[in-house]
Parts: sequence; structure tokens; C-alpha cells
Amino acid sequence: MKSKTLVGLLIIAAMSAAVLAGSYATFVRAANTASEDQIEEATASGVDWLASQQEEDGRWGNWEQTAVTCFALVVLEERAYKLGYNSPFDSVYPFSDNVIRGWQYIFGEPHAHVQTLSVQSHNGSADDPDTNGNGYGIYFDTAGEHQTYTTGICLMALAASGTPDRQNEGGLDYNEDETLDTFEEIAQDVVDWLAFAQADSGWPEGGWGYDAQDNEGERADSSNSGYAVLGLVYGQHFDCTVPDWVRAELDVWTHYIQCATEGDEHGGSGYEEPCDAVNELATGNLIFEMAFAGERPNAPRFEKALSYIERHWRDPDTEQGWGYDDWPADYQAMYTLMKGLEYGHIEWIDTDGDGERDDDWFEQESPALPPADFVGVLMAHQNADGSWPQTSWEDQGLPILSTVWALLTLERAAPQPLAKVLLAEADARQAIQFNLDAALQRRMFADGFVPNSPEFNVQVYGVQYSAQRAEHFGTGKVRVYYAKATDWDNVQFFERP
Repeated sequence: MKSKTLVGLLIIAAMSAAVLAGSYATFVRAANTASEDQIEEATASGVDWLASQQEEDGRWGNWEQTAVTCFALVVLEERAYKLGYNSPFDSVYPFSDNVIRGWQYIFGEPHAHVQTLSVQSHNGSADDPDTNGNGYGIYFDTAGEHQTYTTGICLMALAASGTPDRQNEGGLDYNEDETLDTFEEIAQDVVDWLAFAQADSGWPEGGWGYDAQDNEGERADSSNSGYAVLGLVYGQHFDCTVPDWVRAELDVWTHYIQCATEGDEHGGSGYEEPCDAVNELATGNLIFEMAFAGERPNAPRFEKALSYIERHWRDPDTEQGWGYDDWPADYQAMYTLMKGLEYGHIEWIDTDGDGERDDDWFEQESPALPPADFVGVLMAHQNADGSWPQTSWEDQGLPILSTVWALLTLERAAPQPLAKVLLAEADARQAIQFNLDAALQRRMFADGFVPNSPEFNVQVYGVQYSAQRAEHFGTGKVRVYYAKATDWDNVQFFERP
């Protein structure tokens, strides 16, 4: 009688554990709820402020309006999906009207332009940027200036919409097929233009300057290159084709712009020259570009860039650091670092200089005073109205870009490598964890069985047992392996009839 009771309880408990395994995994991960709520409150306040700054004609700002408007659109679009709406254009999404009016401004004014593309020559190789064969690319600007970074940012906004089949709001039919061009069609032509615009020779080879370089290498810098590559990665996630040779050329640029001279700047990125104006902002762009070009985080060059970031993490100012102890901090540098670390799948670095990469750069459980993590700084710096302090990067009287960079950083809004997306989803759905040191699992594997429930405890007639459900892939047999809580050398099992 006693044996049957134990069998029944163990098997019932094992079946319940297998069914509830997903809930169990969720429970043990939800340990930081309060902090997530605080981040959500700060984000919601910031998004409300940003939406309230939209002008009647649909734009944001009175300086670099095209780029600023596309940046604001990225925030509102990312927010829609974060909150679970079908799209940013969903009529029930509180900011859908802002998104629609923003795109009407971008496509309704002369901000988008067509340029004929030509084959680019790289060390004797003829490389065609025109992936769809229509002969042209599309770029964006404000009053004819700053084509590259404006185009990269607007490509981000097209992709962040998540609506490849949506027809544009400006009545544009560039391909003359008598239907309005879709977001994806325009995005592909933008990708093609960025490939065309990449510098082709000389010291700038593989980077980007302010405008297109057709079979030439006039200049490039880390800022334009950073936004060009960010747009290309967003475009790739939007199912656009990026020519392979663009990555190969980008690798030339990242080798050039990384400071190789021993000293304080070693491993970091310069602006136009390798060891000139080296800082965290540019090096955040560098590791993002390296990852896109195929450099792995454990590669020597990537490691040197990461070491530079760690050395200057706590610089009190923004000359080389991101200004963790400055007011305001450099929110753009925080954004470029975030996207580089996120895209490189780097969760832990050495922020306190103890030689151990055991610090969460995004949010630390016991933050330093002053905070040395992004969440701590951004939460401390947010204004009462939801915005963030204006920095020297904008000249429009309103801290729109500061708020955009802060919000995107708080939301960790960066394109994710497919590997990271799949691994994160797999972790979220993990029901059990293999542990070859556990007595129950050692016995299971030796018998050819695999656990498919978490380990659980039951008490029968005052005796405590630990148990776990398992199945045999070959026969489908189900067993419950168990042992008394104090007798791990004596693992036994019951098998379902």
C-alpha cells in the first residue's frame, strides 16, 4: 500500500511539473519586477513628452528636421511593438496619428530623392550596389545637406515600422509600376544607395562621409559611418539585401579607424583619423560595425575595443567617456555603446576596474554612487516633464535628440543578431536545465532517459523525496526517478505501466 501511494504521488507530481514547467521558468526569471516598472514609468513619461513636441506639419524639431523626425518615428514605432500592438499604425495605438503624420511629412516634402547608381570599383573588383536592378537608389536629407546620416536614420524608421507591405504616405511611385511604393521597396532602394555612397578608395575606404562617394574616397568619419551601418542592419532585419562586398569594405574601414598605438587611446575609435578624438561614442560605433562586418567578440581587435570602453567607462567627463558623473551625460554616446554591446551580445563588462567582467553595464543590482550603469544615470537625469537635458549635439532649443537617445537606450532598442534572438527566445521557453552533477539526472542519462520536468519534492508518510520525470526517446517509456532527500547515492525509479 505504501509503495503504491508513493508511485501515485510521484507520477502525478511529475506530470504536473511537466505541464507547469514554462510557468516555473517564468517565475524564477521575474526577480527584478520593481526595477522594470520604474523603467516603464520613465519610458512612458518620455514618450508622452516626445509625442507632444510634434509640429502641426508632422515634423519634430526646427533643425535637421528630417533626421530628427525619423529618429522620433523610430521611438514611437519601437514603443508600439513593446506594448503589444499589431503595428504603429494600429488605430488603437495612442500614438498612431503621430506616426502617420510623421511619415506624411517625410514623404510629402522634398526629403526623399532618387539618384542613379553605378558600379563601384574596389581593388579591381566591380561591385554593383543596385541589388534590385532598377537603376536607382533613394536617399534623404534636410535642405540638401547631411545625406548619409539622415538616410541611415530614416532607413531605421522604415524598418522599425515593421510594415513592409505598407504603401508610403506621400503618393510616391518611384518604380513607375502604377502602385504606390511600399516601405520595403523604398527601404531596399535606400540600402542600395548606402552601398553606393560608401567610400571606395584611399584612407576613407569602407567608411561613409556626409554624402555619396561614387568611385572615390574623399572623406569618412565614425559618426556618419555609424549611422549608415545602423541603417543597413535595420534594413537587413527588414528583409532587405545588403551586398556582401559592403561588409568586406567596412572591414577595411574598421581596421583603419581603430587606434593601434599603445597608450590611453589604444583599441578605441578615432573620428577621421585612428588616434584622433578617440572616445566612447565612436568606439560604440566601432564594435557595432565590427560585429556587422563579421568580427566576433572574442577576436583580438574586438577585445581591444572592449578594453578601451572598460578603461574609460568611469571617466568623469565626456572627452573620452560617456559622462556617467557629468550633467548632462553624453546620451548619444550611451546610445552608441548600448547598440554596440547589444548587437555584440555582450552582457557583462568590467565597469569598476577590478579586472573582472562581472558588471552589468545596463543595470546593476547595487549601483555605484554616482551610478555607473545606464539605467541608474538615465533615471537620475530625467526631467520632471519626461524629457532629458539638452546636450551640445543639438541646436534647436529643445532636447528632442537627447530624449530620443535616452529612450532608445532605456528600451535597449537595437537590431538583434538572429543568433541572439533565437537564444533569448529559447532561454525564455526553457522548462528544465540539464545538470550532469545532479544525482537524478546522472542516473537518467546512464539509463538512456532524458528529463522533461523540473526537479520537484514530495513528502510521503513524513519522508521527503526529490524526484524528476523522464522519457526515453527510443521507446517512449516514462519514468519518475527519485531519491530520499538525504540519500543521493541511492537513486531509484518507477516506470509508468
